[in-house]
Amino acid sequence: MSAIIHQLPTQELYKDAEPLIPEGNYDLQLKTWETRIMFGKAPKLVIWFIVAEGEYVGAKIPAYYNVKRILGKAKKKGGFTVGKKSRFAREFFSLLDKAGISQGGLRLDRLPISHLKNVQAKVRTVKEANNKPIPEFLQYSVIDSLLNIYGKP
Repeated sequence: MSAIIHQLPTQELYKDAEPLIPEGNYDLQLKTWETRIMFGKAPKLVIWFIVAEGEYVGAKIPAYYNVKRILGKAKKKGGFTVGKKSRFAREFFSLLDKAGISQGGLRLDRLPISHLKNVQAKVRTVKEANNKPIPEFLQYSVIDSLLNIYGKP
C-alpha cells in the first residue's frame, strides 16, 4: 500500500471563488449587479466591482445588500426595491450627496446603479461565519462600505 500525499489546493484552481486581497480602501469600477434569493428566503442585491488600480487590478469584489424585495425574477441586472432605512439606500444617497449629484425624482425601486460606475470602497476580509472562524485558505474579500464616487458617474 503506497502512501497518498494530500495537498491543499491553491486559489488559482478556483477561478470562480471570490478573491482575497488585503483589507483597505480601493478605487473600483462597476462590473455588474444581480438580485438573488440567498439562504432560501433572503432577497439580496449583489453588486460586483473590479479593482481599478494597483497591485490587485482586475480582482472582482462583491458588495452584498439586503433589499426589501426583488422585482420580477432574481437575475443579473434585476430590479429591486429598498427601504428608506436600508444600508444600501443610506450609502447610495450619501454618495450622491458627497458627489453633488441631484437626488431629485429618485425612487427606492428605481435607483440607478450606474451612478456607482467609479467608486472608492473599504474592503474587508470575511474571517468568520456563524461565529466560527473560517480557515485562512477559505477566507475572501467583500466590500464593507462605499466611501466616494469619483470621476463622472
